[in-house]
Amino acid sequence: MNKLITLLIALLSLQAVSAQQIDSDILKGKDTIIIGYNIDPPFCFLENGKLEGISVRLWHKINKSLNDHVYIYEQRTLEHLLEGVGNGEIDMSLSPLTITSDRHAVMDFSVPYYISECKGLIKSKSQGGRLIDYLNSFFSFNFLKVIGTLLFLLTLFGVLVWFFERHKNKDEFGPGWHGVFNSIWWSAVTMTTVGYGDKSPKTVGGRFVGLIWMFTAIVLISGITASIASSLTVHKLRISDDSFDTFKNYKIGTVKKSATESWLVNHYFNKVSSYQTFSELMEGLNNDEIQALAYDEPLIRFTLKDLDDSKYEVSKFSFNTSMYAMAFSKQFDAALKNEISQDIIDYIESNDWRLLLANYDLLYR
Repeated sequence: MNKLITLLIALLSLQAVSAQQIDSDILKGKDTIIIGYNIDPPFCFLENGKLEGISVRLWHKINKSLNDHVYIYEQRTLEHLLEGVGNGEIDMSLSPLTITSDRHAVMDFSVPYYISECKGLIKSKSQGGRLIDYLNSFFSFNFLKVIGTLLFLLTLFGVLVWFFERHKNKDEFGPGWHGVFNSIWWSAVTMTTVGYGDKSPKTVGGRFVGLIWMFTAIVLISGITASIASSLTVHKLRISDDSFDTFKNYKIGTVKKSATESWLVNHYFNKVSSYQTFSELMEGLNNDEIQALAYDEPLIRFTLKDLDDSKYEVSKFSFNTSMYAMAFSKQFDAALKNEISQDIIDYIESNDWRLLLANYDLLYR
């Protein structure tokens, strides 16, 4: 009896070991593909606990020929997804990754299946808020610097004329502070080409200074006008076709380790803050941690569909054209990479692909 019990225990133990070994082979064997993804709508997102999006549907269409493999899906931030594919922990990325030279050095890519551009996004302000911003601009450092430069030059040329005129033209440029004030008045009238004629230099030295000031003022007034206009509009937080330089002066946020972050740094954006996820990035914008965000247009547009888009403003200008593709680790089977790329080409040439893009309002963007 004891021998029978011992035999049964041994058989059960053997069965448990065999099951454990089989499970290990399934999870870690050569037929297992580790697929990483990050939340990047409309290409990859969770809906009712299920993966959805353009890239997800594309993958479901093309992986039917790979049905002899076991797939393990892992959700990661973009930073850790790139790290995992780069070091071989993850076989492929389901979420689209922008093809860049730095990334291509540590991972492989499928053929690109979508081309996107980046946009800027800010919070819209009420008319009252914009008026306050405009009035505050009058006290900005740039505006005060321009006004200070203008007053300095007016005073300089006024004093120079007074120096030559104070003795020989006492009626118009007399000695003392009254004469200096009259000289500055003449300098302002001359610069603005008002031409009252109530004050005019009579000496050779005074007229020579006046001649230099007339031609200098023509150039000066146009430059100062442009500088004043720039200083008054830089704080209005409006994005238009011609305001990319203004956008560059904002405190901008983007997603950490994204292609957009690299582009901003490489194009001399000095005030860039990075966030782990796009949802954290939107929180930063809403909490006024940043003045604007920069990221891929499809994600921005998709996010605004569920929000009150009157509270936000998308830039009319675009930048950093990106090619989306699936990414593979260098160790991933080369034949499978080629097979997946070929399947992608076949699918994006079909009408189903165009219908899929149209379903997410991306066909004509």
